[in-house]
Amino acid sequence: MYRYAFDGKRWRQTDYVKSNRSRTGDVFGSALALSGDGRQLAVGARLEDGAGSWGLWGFSLGGAMQNSGAVHLYSRS
Repeated sequence: MYRYAFDGKRWRQTDYVKSNRSRTGDVFGSALALSGDGRQLAVGARLEDGAGSWGLWGFSLGGAMQNSGAVHLYSRS
């Protein structure tokens, strides 16, 4: 995800955000939300694999939940 700012004459890239977990095909950046003050960013990766799967009553079934999706949160000071 690239962030740009307009300096009065042209747009300039100010930030580059990339997940260290997302892989090709995870659709990182498919959804974005920015707080009103511009300090918090939520980036969706709708096809990212989950860390694990859970059955009924919380029993682990093992393995990753394929294409379960994820949201990545970033803060800027």
